[in-house]
Amino acid sequence: MSGKSSTGIQHSEAYRAARKEFINCWAMAIVGLGVPLVIAYREWLPIMREELKREGVC
Repeated sequence: MSGKSSTGIQHSEAYRAARKEFINCWAMAIVGLGVPLVIAYREWLPIMREELKREGVC
């Protein structure tokens, strides 16, 4: 990482570190939001469907 943006401006080390952390936060937010959805559809939805079958609703 050279520290230069696409416009050729030299950014400070603090800016680059903050930008890297900002991007990491977005990546973790995406992962964090995706994991609960996977758990919901792989674990809880089948249980809910099975319970509905037992109740005779579905």
